[in-house]
Formats: sequence, C-alpha cells, structure tokens
Amino acid sequence: MRHNGVPGRHPGAASFWVSVRFAWQGIVYAFENERNFRIDLVLLAGTALLAVLLRFDLDHWALLVLCWGLVLGAELMNSALEVMVDLVQPDYHRLAAIAKDCAAGAVVLTAIVAALVGLLLFMPPLYQLIVQILSA
Repeated sequence: MRHNGVPGRHPGAASFWVSVRFAWQGIVYAFENERNFRIDLVLLAGTALLAVLLRFDLDHWALLVLCWGLVLGAELMNSALEVMVDLVQPDYHRLAAIAKDCAAGAVVLTAIVAALVGLLLFMPPLYQLIVQILSA
C-alpha cells in the first residue's frame, strides 16, 4: 500500500501533528493492551514520588527520566514487533518466536539496567534517611 508516495505510510501522515497523533495512538494502544506497559507506568509513578520525597537534584532527575524513557520505549518497540510478527506469521513458527523472545529480552535487559541505575540513585539518600531516623 502506498500513501503520500511512501510505501506503508499512513494516509494523512504528511503533517507533523498528524504523525504525533498516530504516535500517541500507539502509546494509548500499549496502555490499553499491554499489562507490562501499565506496570512500568506504576513503577514510574512510584519512583517519581520517591524522587520528590528524597529531593533529587537535576542530575538524578535526568538519569531517572532517561531510564523511564528507555524502558517505556523498549516496551513500545516490543509491542510493535509482536504485532508485526503476528500479522506476518499468525501460526507458530520458530523464527517468529525467536524474534519475539529477542524483543522481550531487550525489554528485560533495559529494565535490569534501569533498576541498577535506580539502586545507585536511591540507595545513598535512603541510607542517609534511615541513619537519621535511627539516630534520632
């Protein structure tokens, strides 16, 4: 299918804002259909609240926001790949399973790295808070 002279391009995608709307629809799809995306958003909200309570500085916030973006972006890419594989190969095929597993592995790896960064960001101020509480 050809639209706007580009194969596979959605009709009406010539406008920047139309493209943004389509991208937002992808995020909404993931929120409505992907349990792990919703779990990631809950964890995002929890870490944001904790970062506010611990009065993170700008550098800590930058790392935190970067981790959120990487994990959510990986989830969206995984969802896109899963949908595409299901479209092209609705029946089980070993190579389709490998593609899905690799995409899921990328999400897990991204989440592990984000969790490690989170530990490095949160542990020192949490430790200080615990020491203050215990010494009071």
